[in-house]
Amino acid sequence: MKEYIFSTFLESGIYSLPFILLAWVIAILALRRRQRPIGWFWLIALAGLITALVNLIQNTFTILPFQGEFSLFGRVNLIPFVGIMKMVDDLLSAQPSNYSFTNFFGNIGFFIPLGFFIPFLSKKIASAWKVILMGCGFSLFIEICQLFMPTRGSDIDDIILNTLGTALGYLLFWVFARLLPKFVERTQG
Repeated sequence: MKEYIFSTFLESGIYSLPFILLAWVIAILALRRRQRPIGWFWLIALAGLITALVNLIQNTFTILPFQGEFSLFGRVNLIPFVGIMKMVDDLLSAQPSNYSFTNFFGNIGFFIPLGFFIPFLSKKIASAWKVILMGCGFSLFIEICQLFMPTRGSDIDDIILNTLGTALGYLLFWVFARLLPKFVERTQG
């Protein structure tokens, strides 16, 4: 499992490179046109956000790592917390399944970078509610897309865990901003 996770992050990093370079060129040209300074950490935050998005897309629009039963129309769960409680029960059992571990921590972990990197890009979007709303909206978009994927399922619990991951990422940003406020202020421009 560890090897799979490492190779997935490595693949996402490689797949992200053209998008990162394109975004950097566009950002640099736009900021130069406005005669605004370009911070190196802002470019790193943009690269981190793009890598996180590519990783999310790669892992949510493929059948791996959550292979399970094949269903022609996918699975849909609209009852909140039922799946989360089952996963928590399984994780607390003597023999937790890989599925529960990957699904629970993956749904949270994949969205932490969004909550962390988005606020670095602009002061206008750096408030907690805006960042968390963006994470929730992106998660909702993914779940709607998965309605039409026969090997995937749409689950309200995924949206809850993804939003929690975004909030945890924002909490990390908030701590970082409290420790290095001038650095964050210069980064945001």
